[in-house]
Amino acid sequence: MSNKIHVVAGWLSQFIILNVLWVTFTILGLGILGVMPATVAVFSVSRDLIHRKEDVSLPVYFFRYYKQSFLLANAFGALFLALGYIGYVNFRFIPFFYPDYLHVYLISIVIALGVVLGLTFINLFSVMAHYDLKGFQYVRNAFSLVFAEPGLMLMQLFWLVAYALILIFLPRVAILIGVSMFSYLIMAIHLSRFERIKRKSDAQKLLANM
Repeated sequence: MSNKIHVVAGWLSQFIILNVLWVTFTILGLGILGVMPATVAVFSVSRDLIHRKEDVSLPVYFFRYYKQSFLLANAFGALFLALGYIGYVNFRFIPFFYPDYLHVYLISIVIALGVVLGLTFINLFSVMAHYDLKGFQYVRNAFSLVFAEPGLMLMQLFWLVAYALILIFLPRVAILIGVSMFSYLIMAIHLSRFERIKRKSDAQKLLANM
C-alpha cells in the first residue's frame, strides 16, 4: 500500500513540476510567445516519461525542448490563430450574407471545419514532440491523424470534454496539474498510433528487402 502511495505521489509531483514549468516559461515568453513552445515542451517531456526514461530531469529537458521549438512553434501558433480567426469571422457573418435556408448547413460546415482545425492543432503538439520533420510536414501529419484513426480521435474528444469539466468543477486541480495531465494523456493516446505506424513501416521495409 505504501509503495502505491509513493508511486502516486511521485507522478503527482512530476505533473505539478511540469505545470509550474509551463506557467513559468509561458510568462517568460510574454504569454503569446511563450505558450506554444512551452506546450510543445510539456508534450515532449510527457513522451519521455511515458517511455520511462530514467534520466529525465524535468527542468533541463523542458528548457531544451522549449528552446528547440521556440521559433517553429510560434510560427504554427500564428498560422492556427489566423485560421481560427477566419473561421470565426465566417461563422459570425453567415446570417448577414446568406439566405435563412442556408444558415443551418453553412454553420454546420463551419463548426465541422472548426472541430477538424481544433483536433489538428492539438495533434500538432504530439507530432512535434515525437517526430523530427521539416516545417509544414508537422501540420500535414497532424491533419492526417484526425482521419487516420477515428477511434483515437473520439477518445481524444472524450478526454477534451472531461478536461473541460475538470476546469469548470475542479479549478484548483486544473491549476496544479491541468496542462501536464492533459498533455500526458493526449501524448499516450497518440503514441499508440505512432508505434503502430512504425511497426507497419518496419514490416513494409522488411518485405521490400526480402
